[in-house]
Parts: sequence; C-alpha cells; structure tokens
Amino acid sequence: MTSDVDHKRLPSTASALPNDAEAGGALWLGPTTILSRAHILSDVDPQRATFPLAAYCFMTGFIDAVSFTAIFVWCGFQTGNSVQLALALARLFSGPPGQRDTSFHLADQQALTSVITFNAGAAIGRIGDRIGPKTRAWLFLGTFIQALFTMAAAISLWKSGQPSIADDRGDPAWSNALTFVAVGFLSASVGLQGIMGKRVNTQFATTVVLTTVWC
Repeated sequence: MTSDVDHKRLPSTASALPNDAEAGGALWLGPTTILSRAHILSDVDPQRATFPLAAYCFMTGFIDAVSFTAIFVWCGFQTGNSVQLALALARLFSGPPGQRDTSFHLADQQALTSVITFNAGAAIGRIGDRIGPKTRAWLFLGTFIQALFTMAAAISLWKSGQPSIADDRGDPAWSNALTFVAVGFLSASVGLQGIMGKRVNTQFATTVVLTTVWC
C-alpha cells in the first residue's frame, strides 16, 4: 500500500512540467526538461530573472554611452530625446519673425530617428503578447532579435568610417546615412528590450532609463 501511494505522488516524467514552481524549486533541470516544448512555452519566474534583467540594464547603459559620446543622443533614454525635440520645436517660434532659426539641426534629426525607431522596436515587442510575454520562447526570441539589431548597428558604424567620439555638441561625430541606420538599429534594440522588461513585471521595470511612457 505504501509503495502504491508513493508511486502516485511521484511526478510523471512525461507530464508537461514546467514552470519553476512545478519543478520544486530546483536550480538545475535536465536537458530533456529544458528542451521540452512545455518548458520552452512556460512562463519564467520573475523572482529568478534578476541576472538577465541586470544584463538588460547593462546593455542600456552600454548603448547609451556609445551613442551619447558620439552624437549626444540617448538611444535608450527617450525622455531626453523628447525634451530635445520639444526645444527644437520651441526654437521655431523664438525671436522676431524673419530672424527665427527654422533649420532642422543634425542633432535633432538624430534624436527624431532614435524616438521613431525606439517605438518601432517596442511595436515589434507586441509579438510577445501573442506568444506569451513571460514565456521562455518569447524572451529568447526577443533577446535574439535584439542581438541582431545591435550587430546590424555595429556593422553600420564600422562601414560608415566615422569616429565614435565627438568633441563638441554642435559637431557630432556621426553624420552620414550609415550612422543614421546605426542609431535606428540601436534604438530599436533598446525599444524591444524595454517592452520585454516591462512585461516580466519586476522591480527592474522596463530596464530602460525613465522611458516607461514609450513602452
């Protein structure tokens, strides 16, 4: 009788395991479980997502450091870019008629590119709402897409042949078409990251600096 009861309490190896709660809190799972369809399509435990979300935050800072030192635009800080574009609009009405600065400054073009492509990346993140925003499948796929975007930006910058550090805000280091492509890919990458981070719903929020409104 005892063996029959114990047998009934044992989890079946063929059963669809797999969220972390059902795994009994085990830190390590076997390859068969990890590669199973049920595990891949199950939700992650937000309480155990600290390391990957911290890596997301690192990428936000890393990408912003690259873009800001070159063009003084944040690919992951759209609040700052929005303020910059608001000031550019205000500039159109500054001064007496006929003496107003109506030019579209290069820095403003780059900020607008960043805002638009950031939102495009966040829109791509809506795919996760259909797959399941917390599923391992979507988080893996979304992070892979983000890596492809970052790689495309790196290749664009390499092919642009331009330096990566600007000495003055009025003279950005990036100015040709390929660098605009790079800014777009970098911003789309962080935009996608922001919506994925927000859907996991932890204390890390979007993992993107003060940009929840765009996600």
